[in-house]
Amino acid sequence: MSPYTHLTLKDRECILLGVTLHHTYQVIADQIGCSKATVSREIKRNGGRGAYSAVKAQQNYQQRRLKSRRPQGTGEFKATRLCPSLHSSTAMVTRANRRSFIFREQ
Repeated sequence: MSPYTHLTLKDRECILLGVTLHHTYQVIADQIGCSKATVSREIKRNGGRGAYSAVKAQQNYQQRRLKSRRPQGTGEFKATRLCPSLHSSTAMVTRANRRSFIFREQ
């Protein structure tokens, strides 16, 4: 199991409280149990000390997380994995032609 965990909304609220009270990154990190580099990156990524928002930071995290995922098992994705040459821009064909091409090759 990985020792790394993502920051939760509760962690982000603790960061916001620490920023508001002008605590150092090290003090905030000790309170939530992570590295001070993690706290520093989190604050920098989400507006800096003057504009940090826990709710907005959580929303940004969720959007980044959704954008980073691969497509989940669509028929088109499976077809390109079976026949990688179909993925190139010069060999793009319609879905019906793609099926007949795959069956002819086998």
